[in-house]
This record gives sequence, structure tokens and C-alpha cells, in this order.
Amino acid sequence: MPAIDPAGFMYRGGDMAYVIATPDLMAAGAADLETIASTVQAAHLAAAPATVAVAPAAADEVSGAIASLFSQQAQDYYAQARQVAASQEQFARNLTASAASYASTEDAIRPLLLGVDTGVRQASGSLLYMTIAYFTWAQTWYDLVPGQLQPFVFLPSLVFLLDAFFLYAFWGVVATSILDAV
Repeated sequence: MPAIDPAGFMYRGGDMAYVIATPDLMAAGAADLETIASTVQAAHLAAAPATVAVAPAAADEVSGAIASLFSQQAQDYYAQARQVAASQEQFARNLTASAASYASTEDAIRPLLLGVDTGVRQASGSLLYMTIAYFTWAQTWYDLVPGQLQPFVFLPSLVFLLDAFFLYAFWGVVATSILDAV
């Protein structure tokens, strides 16, 4: 059974043979990303005053230089953190938009698939009706066919019947798997 990871992607093992995007899990993943971002932002705001302006440990030149170095490193870190936060925010927006796109695509394709399903079922019904009509018609002239050819009189009706059965059975499996996925 394929596993679903927290971002909503289904995969088999580690080879990523196929991917199924689940809109509700993608939206939940985007919400989780926003929660993580706000938590990290709150931690940055809480730590910034103490890390950006580090007071020298003593009044000497070395302590001042080390405090200045630590303050500069903190400022560089927060500059990088702002860029990462912007990238993460953009990723969350893209994930939310993709989830909405997948959901709208599924909503748009469902009626089309139902239309195909109806058409295939009508075609198999027509084959079945044609089989019954041929069988009835063949019974009227069966006695006129020479003896050794009589077994072949009903062969077309058997072919039509098998065709209708397999079309209906195959499409039933395909339609069920497709319509359940959408």
C-alpha cells in the first residue's frame, strides 16, 4: 500500500513511481508551513534584542571586538532568516494555489468522466440489444441453413454478447478506479 507523506503526496517506497496530489492535504501542509513560520518569527523577535546588540563583557578592546563580531553575525543571520521566511511564504502561497488548482481541476473533470462512463455503458447496452435482435432474427431462418453451417449461425450473437460483457466489465473496473480517484 502506498504511503502518504505529510505534504499530501502519495508515493511507493522511495522511487516516486507516481505522485497523487491531495488538495486537502496540500492545503493543510500550507497551513502547517504558515504556523511554523509564525513560530520561528516569534522566536526571532524574542531573541533579536539580546543577539543583535551584544554588550561587551568588559571595557577592553578585545571584548568590544568580539561583541561587535557577534552582533554582526546576528544581523547577518536575521538578514538570511528574512530571505528564508520570504521564500517559505512564497512556497506556502504556491502550495495553497496548487491545492486550489487541483481541486478545481477535479471538479471540472468529474462531469466529463461521468459523461464518458454514460457513453460506454450505453454502447455496451446497444451491443446487448443488437445481440438480442440478431439472435431473434437468426432463429427465423435457422432451419434454412445447411446442417454443417447451423452451429455458425449464432456465432455473431455470441461475439456481440462477449463484446458487450467485456466492455461493460472492463469499463466498470476502469470507471470505478478513475471516478474514485477524482
